[in-house]
Amino acid sequence: PVSDVERAALQAAAAGFVAEVRRRDLDVELELPEGLDVGGIADLCAHHIVLDADVRQEALEQLDVASRVRLVTGELVSQTARLTSARGGMN
Repeated sequence: PVSDVERAALQAAAAGFVAEVRRRDLDVELELPEGLDVGGIADLCAHHIVLDADVRQEALEQLDVASRVRLVTGELVSQTARLTSARGGMN
């Protein structure tokens, strides 16, 4: 089982990453369909916005939903931090 907190963290991490990417490319979007279960959200995020191919593959192969959610959430947080850091270096 995946807690509501973990689900919210995944959605916030995805939204944060997409918002940071949009600072560079306004055409980037990620729509999460209504009613999609948390495993589906993790899969969609892994497929479309996890940049590292090895992490993406690991996430998509992870059968335990809670582990998949934590992996994708952590990767999106890391990606966002790297983008934010890179943007800070541009100033």
